[in-house]
Amino acid sequence: MDTGRSGKERILNMAVIEFEQAAFHRQLNSEFLLVLETGQTIRLQLAEVSDEVVTRRQKRFSILFRGPADSVLEQHLYNLKHSEMGELLLFLVPVFHDEAGTNYEAVFNQLTDG
Repeated sequence: MDTGRSGKERILNMAVIEFEQAAFHRQLNSEFLLVLETGQTIRLQLAEVSDEVVTRRQKRFSILFRGPADSVLEQHLYNLKHSEMGELLLFLVPVFHDEAGTNYEAVFNQLTDG
């Protein structure tokens, strides 16, 4: 649903969501739809979810999406949609590209009370 707001306005008005490694792990190999500001969509597959690393001060994990080989998106904050997880804003970084596709990584780092 387009509310007519710019990307920055949508970001500022979204609630803070705590992403959990287990939530992404349940969606491994499922499809996410990346929506560009132009309205164009690109299908990504959640290809990998790293183990969660917990230290006294933080917990962190990363996820890896596989996209089409015919283009490489620049690192940017993207709007993704998923049938079970809903709408997500994730900062994706291209980390690997070959004839099979382009891989994009999102890293999650949460400070703990430790």
